[in-house]
Amino acid sequence: ETEEEGEGEKSKKEEFKAAKEMKEIEQQTGEEDEDLMFKTDGALYEYVSTEEDGKAPGWRERGRGEFRINSTKKKDNVRMIMRTRGNFRLILNASMFKGQKFAKMEGGKGVTFPCVNAASENKKMTTYALKMRVAQSSAAQQVDTFLEQITKALLIAGGEESTKED
Repeated sequence: ETEEEGEGEKSKKEEFKAAKEMKEIEQQTGEEDEDLMFKTDGALYEYVSTEEDGKAPGWRERGRGEFRINSTKKKDNVRMIMRTRGNFRLILNASMFKGQKFAKMEGGKGVTFPCVNAASENKKMTTYALKMRVAQSSAAQQVDTFLEQITKALLIAGGEESTKED
């Protein structure tokens, strides 16, 4: 082995050593001061009532990931949040409001609801559907648990009682 080759290998080891010393940066999501009320995996769909990208009006998938219902520590606001798996792209960020209605989807594997999604370009009231991504046998149970938590969340959001439909 020549002296030059030995130096080359030494500098490579030093490069790798520097990479090991990098510190991990903690990701801030804005949810740090909130309490988790409910979470589930699912797919989010938005009902588009006008023609979009040459497609007829209808349901459009907006992403798959973790859906969460969070309340502030002060219990004065509740919101629904959904981020995609992997890159944590925000696809739903909507405050809950008094009188908001949640309905079971046909087949009982999800729910539909109206909201204004701050994470979308359309800042208008729109209908969304959340299809639960859990084992076939427990999807209906997951939806029922979701509706129970919605009842609590709507009370926090200022509603006197939830308005859920079967």
